[in-house]
Amino acid sequence: MPIYDFKNTETGEIEENRIMSISQREQYLKDNPHMTPHISQAPPLGDPIKLGVTKTPDSFNDLLKTIKKETSKGSDKSTINTR
Repeated sequence: MPIYDFKNTETGEIEENRIMSISQREQYLKDNPHMTPHISQAPPLGDPIKLGVTKTPDSFNDLLKTIKKETSKGSDKSTINTR
């Protein structure tokens, strides 16, 4: 179940780490009109390697350059279709 934080608009206090389902959250907000959802921080994004954020190794970049050179031999600007 998700974890929610709520802010009391009357006192300014923040209730943190309330574990409840979405339907329970909606009912809680209906029953307590002085409470509003509060976002204290962004959720973690996860592992940067799985997200593709890390730099590719130079050996891989060199391989891509070699493939590009080998596949473009014999073609000139007029024979290459780009958009």
